[in-house]
Amino acid sequence: MKKNKTNTNKILPILIAVLVVVVVINQYVLMTAVTGNATQKTTNQYGVPLTQAGYDQLLGYDKSISLDSTQMKSYVGLDVEMPCCGFKTLQATGNCGCGHHVALSGLAKLLISKGYSRDQVQNEINSWKDVFFGNNAINMGGC
Repeated sequence: MKKNKTNTNKILPILIAVLVVVVVINQYVLMTAVTGNATQKTTNQYGVPLTQAGYDQLLGYDKSISLDSTQMKSYVGLDVEMPCCGFKTLQATGNCGCGHHVALSGLAKLLISKGYSRDQVQNEINSWKDVFFGNNAINMGGC
């Protein structure tokens, strides 16, 4: 009987040590994946991170940037359709007032005011749609 108890006393610390190592490695892998994903989501040419802070910036741009009539031609009709509501394209007036659409409007205004082409603006809108509703969506804003 003592022999089995002695073996158990020797094995238990080894099993605990192995468990601790597995947990530490698992946490490292998870943190690396999250950090790597966040780095990818925060990089763009116009300086607005694809994060909650960037989303907040875009909301402000919608209010603070006015486009002239030539710029409005690039703005009107941009595809901002998302699964949260039936609103499909940006208009000169009467756009959806939900957070996601206001942010996309601010993004479009920012990029158009900086001289980006309509296709470039649409590509960035699509990137943000993926941030809002893609496979690795960040929970921010709302409809």
